[in-house]
Amino acid sequence: MEMALWAFIFIVFFLVCKTLMFEKTSPVYREKELLKRYIEIKSIDADYRVKYLREWEEQVKLSIEESEKTTRNNVIELGSFRIVK
Repeated sequence: MEMALWAFIFIVFFLVCKTLMFEKTSPVYREKELLKRYIEIKSIDADYRVKYLREWEEQVKLSIEESEKTTRNNVIELGSFRIVK
């Protein structure tokens, strides 16, 4: 019984770690971070804002490039199926 309990705890711990690792690599996480950064930049004085906006734009471009590389097209064309009656 004790072995089963420890196995269950280990499995739950493993799944939580995997989920957290996936979240940091997912495009949604990057988008959230970019939005947080943009809101921080908006609160900066207008005289200093330009430098930070340029850096933010570069991060956005890199994020878009990375998300385009990692995404896969999982679209199934309907024309490839034959309808048989």
